[in-house]
Amino acid sequence: MKYFKYENPNLRYKVEGNTITVWADAYAKSVEILDENEDMVLFDNYFDLHGDSRTVKVLRGVPENIRVRSVYDIG
Repeated sequence: MKYFKYENPNLRYKVEGNTITVWADAYAKSVEILDENEDMVLFDNYFDLHGDSRTVKVLRGVPENIRVRSVYDIG
């Protein structure tokens, strides 16, 4: 079995109205945005970042008490 050691991507985010922008300093595999109740619906979730950023539109729910994580945080 092969393993890959991920570097800490230092994920951070900013909420502006009905959008959430997530930044990473390094490669971030399977970035996930969650709210406290895990009932928010986003246009896109589970995406990869390559030391860049992505802005995602909130389709339903309120972007409060957000958590952002990637494979780095799970493993």
